[in-house]
Amino acid sequence: DVTFAGNTHENENLLKLRPDDFERADAVLKAQAEALIDGFTDDHYLFSFSDEELMEIVEKFDEWSMEDQLLATRLLRERGHSLSDEVVAEIKAARLDGLRKPEAGKPLTIAIGFVAALAGGIIGLLMGWTYWKSVKIDPAGQRCPIYDTATRRQGKLIFWISAVATVVYVGLFFERLG
Repeated sequence: DVTFAGNTHENENLLKLRPDDFERADAVLKAQAEALIDGFTDDHYLFSFSDEELMEIVEKFDEWSMEDQLLATRLLRERGHSLSDEVVAEIKAARLDGLRKPEAGKPLTIAIGFVAALAGGIIGLLMGWTYWKSVKIDPAGQRCPIYDTATRRQGKLIFWISAVATVVYVGLFFERLG
């Protein structure tokens, strides 16, 4: 029984890094991956990928392991593609720019947020805070806002309208009690 046997094959280790340590961690992972891919045989699944599929691995590097990235790059080079380290760096930079780009909030959800704000309570506060303060961390460790400036402004407005409405409704409730 794996419950009592101490089966550790599925243990997962998470490492929290400071943003300025991401490059060093990537260098360590890259060195380990380079040593591993030298031992891959022709029956590895990436050998059956088309050039387009391998290029997608290079472009969407954040969705694949370091081993897959390096092997895809190596296979593309062996297949005659001119894929220098500078080109790979440009592809990665373009992907990071795309990931960092903030998105606009959905108009219906923002409208629901304003209605919730006018009703007062936690839903309006949470929706406003989410649109206003939510950030994401890209694969390079940089924090960037999830939503664009206009959506963040609307989120801030939703938050404060909800806060004021909640205070007013709680005040009216206690006034009626007393």
